[in-house]
Amino acid sequence: MKQDSIFTVEKFRAAKKQTTGSDPIKTVELLADKYILTKNEEAGILRHFITANDNSAFGLINAVTRASQDIEDYNRATELERLGGELLSLPADNRILALPDTHKMINVTPQAAFA
Repeated sequence: MKQDSIFTVEKFRAAKKQTTGSDPIKTVELLADKYILTKNEEAGILRHFITANDNSAFGLINAVTRASQDIEDYNRATELERLGGELLSLPADNRILALPDTHKMINVTPQAAFA
């Protein structure tokens, strides 16, 4: 158990050092496209991402999990929380902007269900 905690702390440290680039809007758009987020979810993540003023992968992960708290539907909020964990678990070189096309998150409700 202690080893898992150390591994997680190291992943957080690595995410803090990884930049998402200088365009937070594009970063969140890519994330929303990749994980089929609604426009409201995308806007919430962007708002928290910009407000925190942390353009690292850690900042984006925090924005995703913080935005989940604004979602009224419990199941969907849980899916966004899971997305934050999923992003952290990806290898650093594939984490945010360079996610492989074959990577799909399991159990993310398609955007059409929220239209």
